[in-house]
Amino acid sequence: MKVVVKDANILIDFANGSLFACWFQLGYETWTTDLVLSQVQYEEQWNKVDPHVRSGALKIRKTTEKLFKQILAEPSLYKLGPEDTSTLLLARELDGMLLTGDRRLRKEGEIQETEVHGVLWVLDTLVKESILRADIAIEKLNVIIDQGALLPSKYCESLLEKWKG
Repeated sequence: MKVVVKDANILIDFANGSLFACWFQLGYETWTTDLVLSQVQYEEQWNKVDPHVRSGALKIRKTTEKLFKQILAEPSLYKLGPEDTSTLLLARELDGMLLTGDRRLRKEGEIQETEVHGVLWVLDTLVKESILRADIAIEKLNVIIDQGALLPSKYCESLLEKWKG
C-alpha cells in the first residue's frame, strides 16, 4: 500500500473542500504528525479532521525526542519550520509521498527525491479514478480557493478547462 504524508495546508484544504471521504477511497495509508495536527485550529476544520484521526484512517506520528533531535540536526531544513520538517522526515522514513501546499516544502522534498504533490493533483486523481465527478471537483476547487488556498492559477485554470471538457 502506498503511504502518503500530509502537511497542514493539505489537511485544511481537505477540510474546506470536504475531500476526506473521497480521499480515503483511493486506498492510501495516510499519515501526518502531531506538530501538523496542532496547526488545524479552526473548529469547523478540526471537526472534519478529527473523526479520521479517531477512526485511525489518518495516522498520527507523535513527536519524540529522537524526531525533534533529527529536525534540529538537519540545517538544510531550518527554513521549513518544525511542522513541515516533521512531514518531510516522516515521508522519507516511510518511503511515502508527501502532500503539501507549501512551495518551500515541495522544493525541499523534490531536492531530497521525495514524491511530492498538492491538492490539485489529488482532485485530478479523484476525477481520473471516477471517485469524484468533474463538475463536483470544480465546485470543491472553487470552495478551496474561496477559503484562501494559494494555488497556482495557471494549473487551476488548465484543470478547470479539462474538467469542463
